[in-house]
Amino acid sequence: MPVGPLRSGGRGPYIVPLTFSWQDDRLVFHAARIGRKLDLIHRKGRAAFEIDLHSEVVVAAQACDWTVRFASLVGSGPIRILEDEDEKGRALEVLMRHNRHTGPLEIPVAAVRGTAVFKLQIEEMSGKCNDLEWFSQVVNRNKDNDELSSSSGGGG
Repeated sequence: MPVGPLRSGGRGPYIVPLTFSWQDDRLVFHAARIGRKLDLIHRKGRAAFEIDLHSEVVVAAQACDWTVRFASLVGSGPIRILEDEDEKGRALEVLMRHNRHTGPLEIPVAAVRGTAVFKLQIEEMSGKCNDLEWFSQVVNRNKDNDELSSSSGGGG
């Protein structure tokens, strides 16, 4: 399995797995303040994402009758690195809550300063779901937990 961003022919696509959350109609990500992700953001200023919302294997009597229930989203748009420490702190709080942190949140100033936070404004998005009834049940069961957006996403 490759480690780090993948490149095709030296021009892209670049695939970088990330943890994300949703804030102000944008996807929010965080990373170290140096590295491939930030280099790509500075160079390209745009990113694509792919999110697997849920999946469930459906076992059948015969192997070829097995299937997977799923829902996924793909999209793209401009991405920017947040510089304002207050805005970064709020975004990090959203990420922490999104990933199930339930206690008090006091993010140290050093952590805010030492973390890169960026937002992707979604300009285009499409999705696919192969079992709408199943997905509706998942949404209703988990809407209080915000589980629909707790998966990993990829920026590229």
